[in-house]
Amino acid sequence: MSTPCKIILKLDKKDIGRSKKFNSEKLPLPYGDWVFKDADGTIWRDESCELKCKRVKLVGDYIGVYCHWDGHTDSTGRVLKRHFKTYDAVLNLLLGGFISGMACGKVTNYANRNVQKWDDIKPIQGSLEDVKQSIYGQYEYIFEDGKWHCKKII
Repeated sequence: MSTPCKIILKLDKKDIGRSKKFNSEKLPLPYGDWVFKDADGTIWRDESCELKCKRVKLVGDYIGVYCHWDGHTDSTGRVLKRHFKTYDAVLNLLLGGFISGMACGKVTNYANRNVQKWDDIKPIQGSLEDVKQSIYGQYEYIFEDGKWHCKKII
């Protein structure tokens, strides 16, 4: 069973109004590909996340994404605290859109699956309450003032 979470960042005022784009090469963890095996044994990979991710114009005070798997503090929470220690690292992560999982030591976004549409998985922006209300999660991670704050919702 999945344990989804919300990952949210308070935007720096200098970034509001700017457009930025996700860059998998700047992630502090390996980037996870979606690898599939057809019935005949053929292995194939979906497209790169960068091909689907669009530039994001930062318009709210907060930006956030949904993360589907292992959202509890000893998985995703631990990964966030160990590897995403700076504002720029967290912002880049969120610019990649909704996340399938990251607790296995790599970041796997939904954006590199051919079946996903960017408008359905792009980051959510707005006030803190708007972002919180727009994303489902049993845990909530907010990066603000250089620190992670965690709250169990359910």
